[in-house]
Amino acid sequence: MEKLTDAKSQFEKIGNQLGAAQCLQSLGNIHYMQHEYPEAMEKLTDAKSQFEKIGNQLGAAQCLQSLGDIHCMQHEYPEAMEKLTDAKSQFEKIGDQLGAA
Repeated sequence: MEKLTDAKSQFEKIGNQLGAAQCLQSLGNIHYMQHEYPEAMEKLTDAKSQFEKIGNQLGAAQCLQSLGDIHCMQHEYPEAMEKLTDAKSQFEKIGDQLGAA
């Protein structure tokens, strides 16, 4: 997490929004794997917003999928269904059959 936080700062310094968003996404996924759901949701929501801002639909869809998985782990099924349905639609829109599946 320390390395990813440092990398995110470096990417931000040089104006690389994609690299910074990818670091945020990875940080969120690490929090998720450690069952730190509030922190994971914050990082993944921020990453999703950054991906959307730069037009990276795949990154945004992946973040939505992870957010849906977190809701599922917390037994928040309506929220999980909403996020996963949105992610599926985005994956289909960009032709990512594996992501949609």
